[in-house]
Formats: sequence, structure tokens, C-alpha cells
Amino acid sequence: MPTTAMSIRGMLANPDAGLFFRFQFNPHEISTDKSVKYDSLSPAGWDRPILQYVNNGESTIEFDVMADSTPASGSANAVRAYGVLDVIAVLETFKLPQSFSVSSAIKNGVSLQTLVPNRTMRRFTQPPDCYFVYGLKWAKCKLVSAPVRQGLFNRALIPQRMFTKIKLVVIEDGWMADVADAERRVLAVLGSSITTGLSTIKSGV
Repeated sequence: MPTTAMSIRGMLANPDAGLFFRFQFNPHEISTDKSVKYDSLSPAGWDRPILQYVNNGESTIEFDVMADSTPASGSANAVRAYGVLDVIAVLETFKLPQSFSVSSAIKNGVSLQTLVPNRTMRRFTQPPDCYFVYGLKWAKCKLVSAPVRQGLFNRALIPQRMFTKIKLVVIEDGWMADVADAERRVLAVLGSSITTGLSTIKSGV
């Protein structure tokens, strides 16, 4: 269903890198995961193994999104000469070494070298952080995968639609992670409450 003007749209963003990927159509499903690693120990003389906690692995967020520049999509930016190539470029830039910084440009000015850096400047430079914003869920991440399928090419062979499955790895440090931990604990308490828990509501108690 096309996104209306009143809809709240999620996004991937990094203001300092000048990158904003707004979801034209909000994903219907979002998958989250947090891996935990245990070692199974089998001491001599014991009839059962002992699980020993090792560490927590990475947190991931995955979802499918699409972009459509045709009039039928209901997009305000429909029928663009470059189709969805700009949307694809934003995703690709999130996976490449960060070569532009708004704060640095304000401080030092903008030059051609700043906008189009040479390969030497990109050595040992990591891709920009990616802020996932979706309703009450905010997370600082790295975009690790976004394979793109392009389709509906026009006469100039410019794609009018794109589909991708995005995978983010959450950066679990800093104030955003602290806020997320606090929010999770509060919601866990609410969800476990006898009076407000979802299981209680479903059971009709």
C-alpha cells in the first residue's frame, strides 16, 4: 500500500555523512536477533554436561524494503529521470569508506577533493555508522548487507524499481545502547506484569 503524506516513515540515516535512506514503503516485518554463546563441558565422572556461558554475540536487524519511482507507486517524486538510482547510491555509500563529513566541511570548507576523494584518502577508513529509526526503535548500526535487485527498466535502461534485504549489525555501546537497555528492561517488566502481560490478556484473566 502506498505511503500517504500522514504516514510516519522509518529510515536509515547518518546526518554527518549526509546520508538519508527514507523508507518509501515501511517494511511489514522486521527480524531481530541476539546470539549467545555457551560451551558444553563434560567433566570426568559426571552423567551430564555443564553449560558454561562464554559471551553474547552480535545483535542484528533484518528487513526487506523496496523503492518505486513510477506514477502507480503514489510517490511524490515519481517519474524521475534517474529512477531509483539515487536510492541505490545511498545504500551503496553506507557500505563504503566514509569520504564526506558535514561537520568537517563546515569547519574546513568544501572542495572538489572533499566531495570526490582519491583512493589514498579512503585507506583504513571505515564505512559510516548507520542510525536505524523505526517508531520507538532507534539503534546505531553498521550496514553489512544490502543486495539490490533492480527492475522495470525504462527505454534508457534506468531502473524504476529496486528491492533489497537489509542486514544491520547493532553497535552496542554509547548512549543509544544505554537508552535501549533501559527501555528493554522497562518493557520486560511491563510484559511480565500479571495485570498487563500479553499472555494474561489473551487468556481472558
